[in-house]
Amino acid sequence: MPLIATSFERATKVNGHLLLLDLRGNQLDDEAGHALAAYLGRRTKIGTLLISDNGLEAPSAKAIAKAWAENSTLAYLDVRGNKLDADAVKALKAARGAAAKKNTGTAAVELLVDEDP
Repeated sequence: MPLIATSFERATKVNGHLLLLDLRGNQLDDEAGHALAAYLGRRTKIGTLLISDNGLEAPSAKAIAKAWAENSTLAYLDVRGNKLDADAVKALKAARGAAAKKNTGTAAVELLVDEDP
């Protein structure tokens, strides 16, 4: 496991409540993306996740989408500038919709994604 994924996994086991996690431009790979998905999947509380301009690809984006659909606290996700295909974008948009339904009464749920992957 790359150092960034290992470090992230250790850090997030300690802190399950974050308002903002800004990992823009950190050369995250799919392994780190899967670590992020696992973090979201643990029903942690995070409001904003900024992971634009990294090396994330479709498999980790789909894992993040699946976790986001189950995690009702994530209200803002920026994945622009990654290597996502049309299926990954579709999965993220569907997850945004699922999260928005669960997030009633709070802030809007937003997704920033490149429209032409």
